[in-house]
Amino acid sequence: MKNFKRFIPYKFIIIFIVVAMVTTIPASIIFNNSKNAVISELGTEAMNIAITVASFIEEDIEPYKELSSTDSYTKGNYDEVYYKKMLGLFQKINKQTGVDYIFTEKKLSNTQVAYILDGVDPDSENFSFIGSIDNMMPLELKAFNEGTTEKTGIIIDEKWGNFVTGYAPIIDKPTGEVVGLVGVDFSLNYIKDVLILSKQIFFTVILLVNCLLSILSYYLLNEYNKKIGIDHMTGLNNKRHHDKYLLKAINDAQSKGHPLSLMMIDVDDFKEINDRYGHQAGDIALKSIAQILKGNVRRIDICSRYAGC
Repeated sequence: MKNFKRFIPYKFIIIFIVVAMVTTIPASIIFNNSKNAVISELGTEAMNIAITVASFIEEDIEPYKELSSTDSYTKGNYDEVYYKKMLGLFQKINKQTGVDYIFTEKKLSNTQVAYILDGVDPDSENFSFIGSIDNMMPLELKAFNEGTTEKTGIIIDEKWGNFVTGYAPIIDKPTGEVVGLVGVDFSLNYIKDVLILSKQIFFTVILLVNCLLSILSYYLLNEYNKKIGIDHMTGLNNKRHHDKYLLKAINDAQSKGHPLSLMMIDVDDFKEINDRYGHQAGDIALKSIAQILKGNVRRIDICSRYAGC
């Protein structure tokens, strides 16, 4: 413990703790804002992909309108050729963009939707067959009713997991009718590693900044303590510093049984120097004596100007 205190003074430890406490809250706020910015950007990317796909469907919307308006998706009751062609296209988009899910849906009511197209492999358990029903979220309803593009924050779903979604309406341009939505999901696993790495880098930088601020604060505090403990005339320690370290030296000598020496020096007839030659000459005399004393004491000795302070 003694060696630890020798290399890392307790004052520095206290300063470091205070600096860490002061910077922790702002650092956490900055990191959370950065995290939210990443999630928001992910939502924007999902929304942009959805817009692109919706625009593609709108270029040849009649087959899709017919597929979407079908009431029953039993075999032979809908255009299976178009459906399979679009499934293949959606699977290709899924792989090329790196999204987790890309799909289209139609509105059944204000609370339910039915999936039409899905970019997931049909053999996967996560594939949504045409006509599969799911609950509708408020942003989906808004996109259906107002024909707006939307993006979500983090959605936590027991079935699909944690994800961010972007929506774009599929609009029949001649009529302005919203015939469906394109949805694009990015799982948070997509950015999990990035966020973990960013968090490690961010808080490593904060730790380094805390160390630098603590070192600077410790240095400035020491310099300040030295300054207020120095006599401005002679450069020797002043009475305040002398009294503080004399008491410490006495206690240390008593506890360890070591001898302690104290020497008091007085300049004879110093008043006559001031009276005859002026105070400036007296100041020069004091400075000269101080230089002689400092040049003849050890580094561990304390040499002070005790009077005149």
